[in-house]
Amino acid sequence: MSSFGHRRWPSFGSSGSKKSDTKDVPQASREEVQSIITQLNDADATVRRDAAGALRALALHADMKKLIVKCHGIGPLVDLCDGVDTDGRGAEAAARCLWNLAVDDDNKVQIAASGAVPALVAVLSSKGEERRGAREAAAGALRNLAVRPENRALIIEGGAATPLVALLKSADAAGSEAAARCVWNLAYESPENQAALSSCIEPLVVLCGAGAAAARGAAAGALRNLLHANASNRDAAAAAGAAPVLAKLLTDPEIEDAGARKHAAALLKSMAAADARGVAAALQCDADRVVIGLEIDQRLATKPVDTMRRSTSQKTLAAMMRRLTPKSSSSKKNVVTK
Repeated sequence: MSSFGHRRWPSFGSSGSKKSDTKDVPQASREEVQSIITQLNDADATVRRDAAGALRALALHADMKKLIVKCHGIGPLVDLCDGVDTDGRGAEAAARCLWNLAVDDDNKVQIAASGAVPALVAVLSSKGEERRGAREAAAGALRNLAVRPENRALIIEGGAATPLVALLKSADAAGSEAAARCVWNLAYESPENQAALSSCIEPLVVLCGAGAAAARGAAAGALRNLLHANASNRDAAAAAGAAPVLAKLLTDPEIEDAGARKHAAALLKSMAAADARGVAAALQCDADRVVIGLEIDQRLATKPVDTMRRSTSQKTLAAMMRRLTPKSSSSKKNVVTK
């Protein structure tokens, strides 16, 4: 059997903006950046929100990330996360900016040192439909901060586990994916965090089976780190019905990310060590670990086929052939010619 089932995988940080190509990213002078940061303390909530949005856009550029920090932009952004605006829009803009800034490894240290973790956990814990985007942004920023081991401890100690569970269970596709990727990083190489985040296992299993394609892949990655060398979490995943869900994900044509399928394969192999019968039943093969490993490897090597799409294509082709094929008749007037 392959060895990848014994490795742990971090989910390395991404930006808080959908577009990450820096070719057309705006840039600004030091004076302009300082002016925008000043507006984060404006009396007008709209001005504050727009200033955070402008910094978020600038923070897509590596040089601008560093310049915003040099101009002391982190503190006002943290303050904006920390409940200054009642509608959550300012907090969302600030959290998305911190999400972008935290791509830079040095910035991760300074953002955490500025008290961002409790502020972001507070945003993550906020209630109300109008704060949906803010919760997603907070999870994304915490995910990037969690790439550093010392920040993982701060995030867990700050009480992030409970709101992460709530976000995983929510109907918010973007939010649940962001939460799964945050758990993915928090559980990396940390038995203590694996235990603290055990309540995330059941909602992650559900997300693997019922979420959007990107969220299912993120959930599989999070489960992989949560279950690594952790018998208790492995048993909890089995009890939550992970085996059939992962077996389905392994051959799901909607999952375009090969990494997600590898996570599912590694998880199934890990679970087979303790519950060969359960995994074998999910895969419909013999309950022998060697056989299970070969079955998983074979499925992983086979590109998933969208049977619905193939069926539709076959029907379309048949209809076209019927239109182009001459009708069978002894009378020449019934012969179709082109």
